Amino acid sequence: MGAWGYAPDENDNVREWIEDIKSGRKAVVGKFLRLTHKQKPTSDDAFIIGGVVYGLVKDGFDLPSKMKAQGISRLKMILQDFDFVSGWGEPDKFIKETKKAIQFLKKGSPKQRMFY
Repeated sequence: MGAWGYAPDENDNVREWIEDIKSGRKAVVGKFLRLTHKQKPTSDDAFIIGGVVYGLVKDGFDLPSKMKAQGISRLKMILQDFDFVSGWGEPDKFIKETKKAIQFLKKGSPKQRMFY
């Protein structure tokens, strides 16, 4: 995993998903939506979902409230996975940034563009 920071969207894989979705690549959008509908996502899936939702909202996209709620739910899920969290170089920073992302998603972004 190529991470340069601790926030859920500061990861090469997540950022690639975000940029592909923003550019309108329909195959990626479809794949992401299928990923969000998995009944029992892995922590890696949950990290992608939460990170992408957070990154899109942070970048100004107005996502449906159900998708924001799912992003929050997935970010909370990864915080419960000790192995996932402890895999970060500084787990405390990861936890702090993830909690900030959850709060941000609850409030939304002041500059939003329509995504749907």
